[in-house]
Amino acid sequence: MWLLAQHPSMVGCNQLGLFPVLKSIDSWWSESWSFAGKTHVIDHSLEDDPYTKSDIKELLREDESSKFLRPLASHVFNKIADCKPTAEFVVIQTPENVKLVESILKVFPDAYILHIVRDPRSVFASMRAAAKDWGKQNFSKHAVDGAREWSEDVAAGLQSHKLTTRYREVRYESLITDGAAELEEIFEWFELDSNRLECEEFLKFGATESMRHRNVGPTGFVRRAKKDSWRNELTRSDIRVVEYIAGDLMRELGYECENDIKMLKPLQIRIHEFRENLINLCMKFMSRRILRKAIKSKKKLTNVVSDAVSDATNAVSETQHQSLSAPVK
Repeated sequence: MWLLAQHPSMVGCNQLGLFPVLKSIDSWWSESWSFAGKTHVIDHSLEDDPYTKSDIKELLREDESSKFLRPLASHVFNKIADCKPTAEFVVIQTPENVKLVESILKVFPDAYILHIVRDPRSVFASMRAAAKDWGKQNFSKHAVDGAREWSEDVAAGLQSHKLTTRYREVRYESLITDGAAELEEIFEWFELDSNRLECEEFLKFGATESMRHRNVGPTGFVRRAKKDSWRNELTRSDIRVVEYIAGDLMRELGYECENDIKMLKPLQIRIHEFRENLINLCMKFMSRRILRKAIKSKKKLTNVVSDAVSDATNAVSETQHQSLSAPVK
């Protein structure tokens, strides 16, 4: 986004968060008909029976949601475009949108979908760095979570070509090794004029030190772009976990794995799965216990839930400490 937004005809916005909201509205509109309520009408001008009722689905057509969502989204995009008078395109960088492509196209059928794919080991290294600093609330430090998220997101993104002809896949690594040529092709795809010299200037402006100097994002947000930085940032255990979970898709995309395709399930994954199963077991037990406890103690249900969650968390931590205390390297 930072590179594309330097073009005179483009303006960028990161983490907009608009389409998840629109998706929620569309889901209510289009998918909740089995729970549709009744609209009650009392009209005393009717002589026989002043009382009538209609299903909500009779008042709202299922296919009408985009008709009303598009003006709202267009208003937001127009406001963003107003920040740059020469802008013809608004570039939105929101990784979560990769799972919302169908919803996006429902609102904007002519949207361009640019899918940036990166080595999952590098992605997890960045996620872990963020989890230790500015992104504690949004990212996990665990390789299992990072590998699962990458696999789900990339698999979802790769399906976009089935939904629109305006889909393009770009490798992050190619932007590092031959960025100017890659940028020039992307601008050509958007049918925008550009040249190699201009693209090289864009790359300089978007370089790590330049962005840090301009204080882009919170401290630690801008990391040095390297192709194989994960080799120095991840442990051998982390690499095995990522490749075990994401290996098939990595190989399909041309990424070479360090470990054998037939390797045994890593211990770190077994521990993670044990913890998940234990939490699920505790939650099932809690769901039965909470109501009984609330009735007996006459406490507010929210207080009982809070106590139960605290008890379950302590139980999980204690069990992990006792049963799985072996260090993972």
